[in-house]
Amino acid sequence: MDYTLKKFSRDMVWEILLREEVKELPVKVSDICAGLGISLKRYRSTDGNCGFCNIVGGIPYIFVDSGSERSVRRFTAAHELGHILLGHVGDFTDLRHRDPQDPGKLESDADAFAISLLAPSCVLLGCGVKNEEEIASLCDISLEIASKRMRRVRALRRRGRLNCSYEEIELLRQFMPFIYRYRRASGK
Repeated sequence: MDYTLKKFSRDMVWEILLREEVKELPVKVSDICAGLGISLKRYRSTDGNCGFCNIVGGIPYIFVDSGSERSVRRFTAAHELGHILLGHVGDFTDLRHRDPQDPGKLESDADAFAISLLAPSCVLLGCGVKNEEEIASLCDISLEIASKRMRRVRALRRRGRLNCSYEEIELLRQFMPFIYRYRRASGK
């Protein structure tokens, strides 16, 4: 994911979390979808696919395999939400980021969106997370996804890149009661 798109995606996630007044982890993807007017449905996959999205009659739908593990269903819903909001599907949003020549790029872009939504780095830093297991538990995501996020958290700690934008500061403010409760309960 190039930096411009990464920043666009991250900023979109922050805007969504702020607008939908998400104040604690794990993020409830179903509530976000409902707030955005996106229908989230379960189906039973017959081909091993965890989910997909589509625009039907101008209404965006996300379909998630009901047979998948909870953390996989959550990530899949967030991933498909990323496809919709990043303009990879139909006419729902600005299609400027669509790249039909490289569908793998679309998948990695949607993955990055999902990770940012389910495990916002600034909130994890505020919580003082120490390892992948803590992130997986706190965010209700798989250990594999939590490992990716932990690498980002470590990089941000090394660079000291915290509270760099108004939206990030507002997001931390919005999550602050949760962060305080979490730190108190975990002895941090």
